[in-house]
Amino acid sequence: MEIWIRTQDRECLMKVDRLDYDLSLGEHRIMVNGYQTLVGKYNTQARALEVLDDISSKIKNQFIVKVKGLWRPKDIERMKDSLIKDYNGEFIMETQPLDIKPINLNLIYYEMPKE
Repeated sequence: MEIWIRTQDRECLMKVDRLDYDLSLGEHRIMVNGYQTLVGKYNTQARALEVLDDISSKIKNQFIVKVKGLWRPKDIERMKDSLIKDYNGEFIMETQPLDIKPINLNLIYYEMPKE
């Protein structure tokens, strides 16, 4: 899996293999790749862990679904809801022949929040 994160100061975009919470000199920090680089610092441990939770929630598969024939928009939405429930992913619906393919499988981008 790949995840790309933009640092809190917006000056760096990097591919990361690992994220760690760190408390140093009273700062609650998120570090990457074995504590080598700071990507964000927060006022509390709870906020830092909330950011890590948000990042982990982004780690899911994405799909494009091409729907064959004429479907009513509400039926397409119903199908999308069912797919989300069954596959725990994000879906883009297109009205073309039904064909489910992953997009950017195992690639994630996340931008660190300022606070």
